[in-house]
Amino acid sequence: MYNWIGYGNVNAPIWFLGVEEGGAEIWRHRTKTLEQSLEIRSKFHLQMDFQHVWENLYNISLSSWTGPNVWRYIAAFILEFEGRDVTVENINHYIFYAKQLGRESVN
Repeated sequence: MYNWIGYGNVNAPIWFLGVEEGGAEIWRHRTKTLEQSLEIRSKFHLQMDFQHVWENLYNISLSSWTGPNVWRYIAAFILEFEGRDVTVENINHYIFYAKQLGRESVN
């Protein structure tokens, strides 16, 4: 716990992962109004394709996310689980360029 920063420290023996509704399409990127976002969210299923939601429904390119977010920790966890090198480059590629995080099908 002493090395816990934000959602965790990648080098720590324990990772904390969380997901929250941020409303980035409303507040940060402003591609939707509150009403438009709620209309879209009212049609969500229990599982949704990550890229489809952000890029097609909210009109926000995944590559536009440059700051820290929980997605990086989730991707690091998946890469480690798959036996791949967990590096900043691989994490960024997985999420923002190959767009593999939360996909319904593998590219």
